[in-house]
Amino acid sequence: MRVVRTLREEVKAISQLNHENIIKYECSSEKAEWEKSNGTVQPVAYIAMEYAEHGDLMEFFISTDEPLQESTAKRVTLQLLNVLTYLS
Repeated sequence: MRVVRTLREEVKAISQLNHENIIKYECSSEKAEWEKSNGTVQPVAYIAMEYAEHGDLMEFFISTDEPLQESTAKRVTLQLLNVLTYLS
């Protein structure tokens, strides 16, 4: 099944990442079950990642109506460039 193969490829890729600015892989399953509100059980697959206490980058950007300070923009840009260098 293509979906399972894609999930396995994704798990293999993200489980090998080790960088301070990339959320860590925790676990995954292809054979989990989810009980719907009507009581029926549906098979599901999942990937669990490290908890991001302060949210993701998009939440960071939209959390304020104020313009981003230059020092903050510089720090975030350097972190992103560091991740891109790691991934390349």
